[in-house]
Amino acid sequence: MSNLFSGWDKNRIAVACSPYLLQDNIDSDICDTYYQLGQKEGKWVFPFNLFNRKYYSGIIKFSKEKKSTSVLKKSPLRVKMIMKFFYPMLKSMGLINYIFTTRLSEEFCRWLNEFKPDIIYAQASSRDGVMFCSLVHSYLNKPLIFHMMDDWPSTITARGIFGKKLKRTIDYEFRKLLDKADILMSISDQMAKEYKKRYNKDFITFHNPIDIQFWKKHQRNSYRLSNSPTILYAGRTGLGIQHSLELIAQAVQRVNEELGLTIKFVLQTSQKPSWVASYPCVVHKPFVSYDELPRVFSEADLLVRSTVGAQEYVSK
Repeated sequence: MSNLFSGWDKNRIAVACSPYLLQDNIDSDICDTYYQLGQKEGKWVFPFNLFNRKYYSGIIKFSKEKKSTSVLKKSPLRVKMIMKFFYPMLKSMGLINYIFTTRLSEEFCRWLNEFKPDIIYAQASSRDGVMFCSLVHSYLNKPLIFHMMDDWPSTITARGIFGKKLKRTIDYEFRKLLDKADILMSISDQMAKEYKKRYNKDFITFHNPIDIQFWKKHQRNSYRLSNSPTILYAGRTGLGIQHSLELIAQAVQRVNEELGLTIKFVLQTSQKPSWVASYPCVVHKPFVSYDELPRVFSEADLLVRSTVGAQEYVSK
């Protein structure tokens, strides 16, 4: 998003997104006005709300000099229990997309009224994300640009008592959102072709733009592997990512033991995952500033990429 909105007047861009996206590595040069969608905008239904963490709802300001104090730190044990037991149970029952309710709080609507956006730029990767985008569009009645990232609708399983109904419901709700959009965007030509066939909609392909001069500052001259090669993952560790990262750690550890190598798997994340201690090959490092990323990335021999979750943007 920093690349997409680079060059815009910072005072004319505001972001509304989920708490797990608001980490300390926010690029405040592009936008420093954020509304965290917390407990006032969404919650789990009873009795699941008894396990629901209460996130702050409201404006969060970021700057290079001072990080926000409203970003809630996660408990590694709680995250582990939810990922290994709670979510799998709900998925098996087909309830995972039925337990969450979304609404526009009075505080959020007041924030929208004060900002007075001219355009809504939105992303969604779940049912509640689709519902939220639809609610914002209905409230503001402004032109909507919907940008599709990963093909999450095709990953919805039909297991459990409510599974098949859920798949039909989400497909209907998602198509209604596409009908409301003034511009539809995709991240590849193949995605645009598939969605034309699936939804009978025209999607504009927009690849992530790269500031070549910025990333060339620390470009490597040699790609010869060092005696202790490094594999780097830099990013979030939310739903669906923790398990994949641990699988990579297991693979690296096994290769090191069987072949007598010393490959390092470097995790550059906001928090150190609890499972890191089980793998000597894993090295945890904190986030660095955006300006340092070209240097950090160039020092690694291999990079691991993950997908990014939903974000909703409103802009003037």
